[in-house]
Amino acid sequence: MKINSYSLDKESKKIKKDILKNISKVIDHNKYINGPENSILEKKLSSTLKSKNCILVSSGTDALLISLIAIGIKEGDEIITSPFTFISTVEVILSLKAKPVLIDIDSETYNIDISKINKKITKKTRAIIPVSLFGQPANLKELKKSIKNNKNIKIIEDNAQSLMSKHYGEYSNYFTDVSCTSFFPTKILGCYGDGGAIFTNDRNLATRIKKIRSHGSINKKDFDIQGVSGRMDTLQSSILLTKFKYLKKNLSNRSRIAAIYDKNIDKINSLLNNNLIQKPKILDFNKSVYSQYTIKTNHRDKLKKYFKEHNISTAIYYNKIVSEYSFYKKKCKFNNLKNASKISKQVLSLPINDYQSLKETKYICDVMFSFFKKY
Repeated sequence: MKINSYSLDKESKKIKKDILKNISKVIDHNKYINGPENSILEKKLSSTLKSKNCILVSSGTDALLISLIAIGIKEGDEIITSPFTFISTVEVILSLKAKPVLIDIDSETYNIDISKINKKITKKTRAIIPVSLFGQPANLKELKKSIKNNKNIKIIEDNAQSLMSKHYGEYSNYFTDVSCTSFFPTKILGCYGDGGAIFTNDRNLATRIKKIRSHGSINKKDFDIQGVSGRMDTLQSSILLTKFKYLKKNLSNRSRIAAIYDKNIDKINSLLNNNLIQKPKILDFNKSVYSQYTIKTNHRDKLKKYFKEHNISTAIYYNKIVSEYSFYKKKCKFNNLKNASKISKQVLSLPINDYQSLKETKYICDVMFSFFKKY
């Protein structure tokens, strides 16, 4: 049995006819940029996530960049974020000649440690980018509460991995000024190329974002702000509209797989050794969508190799933290990142996807159990 981390091959076989049908409609009307499918998808996402505004953009990275431009980030401003993230979170800050300030993560959830943020806020702090990692939100409610006296600081959620996740019963974007997500093919809701979206309840900010994504103008009658080329193709919207119909079912399957993993990890720790492996810690007030199922073990590299020998594909997010890359080490402001640095040497993401079967999941658990029997 060969098991991949992602299920694009299975997905394309199951819904290919529906995908091609929607793509064909776009080809017929020839509106490849900001076509009707874009508006339909924006309204559907806005309604589902209870956000007043959803603006489609060209990628998750561009969603972050456009949001920072929209709130007026300029050279010398400081942006607080996590070091345990994909490089694009910090890349966009540097693109505007602002200063990334990296805060260590919580050792159990791997999200930014909210309790350490206030000490790092200065007069130059203009925004905080919490990364909602592996499918569950950062502690956004606590973050919002902790900076309530700093009205000039905006919260921009990097929600590339956690679209549809819930925090205190609400979708995570409810607690932020802006929430940015990605439609990269392997995401919870993925297109067949690049794409992203920005959510905000601020009407004026939404107008600015719409202008910025299209070179600084909505209607081309006037260009009153500097923008970028950040629109999402209509073809990608047509694909997402097709896949959106299956989203609820797919999220249910991910939750079912995660529950099986949880049960088997508890079994391993109970029968063998309580310290062998740590399952994901989902906080009581969060509902994860399990974009990844990430375990922590001191035997990470050997376990990954063992899985590979048994034709099981796993992934490491992230084997380096941002400050350990040569370029970013010089550009970021940081002090003690011991949790993030240590955890990056321990984490391993097991296969979990929309079309993963119970048989495949059982096989993964059996292989994992056979590995840990040696310890």
